[in-house]
Amino acid sequence: MKTPVRIGIIAMVSNMVLNLIFVLILHHYWQLGHVGLALATSLSAALNAWLLFRGLSVNKLLTDSSAGKGGLLTSDYWRLLLQVLLAVLAMVAVLVWLLPELSSWAAASWTARCYDLSMLCIAGLTTYLIALWVLGVRVQQFKSPEAG
Repeated sequence: MKTPVRIGIIAMVSNMVLNLIFVLILHHYWQLGHVGLALATSLSAALNAWLLFRGLSVNKLLTDSSAGKGGLLTSDYWRLLLQVLLAVLAMVAVLVWLLPELSSWAAASWTARCYDLSMLCIAGLTTYLIALWVLGVRVQQFKSPEAG
């Protein structure tokens, strides 16, 4: 219980430090400080995932087959990962296809941009969920076996 909390705190602190570094650098040189926030958040999320993965690996919870448990990295896990990745690719393809030209996006009013962005989000989510369903992913696959 302590380890995930400690890792979360490390990721949160790294996010704050990276925010300061990237926002200041990107704003100073290219007036793109807001991009630094996204970059810092992405990097700290990757750090969080890596630290959690490493913690599971060190404790042998990924591949431990003791007491009749198969660990986390089973063939079902890899199949689900592939299904999710294919659904993400389908979503990206639809979003790229629907993305308006930059010049028309910049020329549009803020209400039109908000509407377009909302429609893009809905299209992306819908595509992702339909792709998951077509690929055979069901909610039950995400439930813990111990939960019943």
